[in-house]
Amino acid sequence: MNIPILSATVGKAMAAYKRFDSGQPMGGAIDLASIVIPKGPSDMLRGLFQLPSEGYRTQGGDMKVAEPNIGQRVAKTAGFQPTKFASEQERDYFARRLKYRTKEAEDNLSTELSSNLMNIMLAREKGDEQKAEKLTKNFADRYQRAAANFANPSVPLDEKVQLPSATSIKNRAVLMMHPELIVKNARKLKRPALYDLYNPKEED
Repeated sequence: MNIPILSATVGKAMAAYKRFDSGQPMGGAIDLASIVIPKGPSDMLRGLFQLPSEGYRTQGGDMKVAEPNIGQRVAKTAGFQPTKFASEQERDYFARRLKYRTKEAEDNLSTELSSNLMNIMLAREKGDEQKAEKLTKNFADRYQRAAANFANPSVPLDEKVQLPSATSIKNRAVLMMHPELIVKNARKLKRPALYDLYNPKEED
């Protein structure tokens, strides 16, 4: 059963912990105080004490407005959300929504590229250079198309797909070839040997 008062109390306590943990003792103390005092007085405390000493930050400590001006502090003290603060909140919300919407597409692209690279590596291990060259061309074409799509200014932000790094593609391809490395207990023993296998040192 969800008890609103209890949920709100727990939420404020967690917010206080995050602020203390991110170096915001004043903000954390006010979050704790807001459990027992109304919103009006807690906003006044934020405007009078938190903003001048700690700036406007997220609970996790990301600085949004380092030195709020007197108008912003007065507005917060009076219980209003300054326009600059509201715009920062809206920007953060949009960034979170964008990240959530594109995550699946990014995972799919990473899987596709890693799978292609794995096939190239397997072809080379079997000595089939002709197949490896063909797969390499397909891999390069797919990567370039993905890069062009991401760089295209006409593509909406929520449709852009971030390219995975070359290192992450290679690591994932190796894990696809050797799924036993995913086993936690085998990871420390087998990864160094596998790294040496795919990154051989040159002879002196």
